[in-house]
Amino acid sequence: MRNVNLNILKFLQSINNFCLSLSENRTPAKIQHLPLG
Repeated sequence: MRNVNLNILKFLQSINNFCLSLSENRTPAKIQHLPLG
């Protein structure tokens, strides 16, 4: 189970980094209104 949790954490971290890279190019207000899924 620990390996699964570590993989999930790495996955969330990659999403965080992706969102941070987006926020560098766009305003936070626009990001909040982006449709997810």
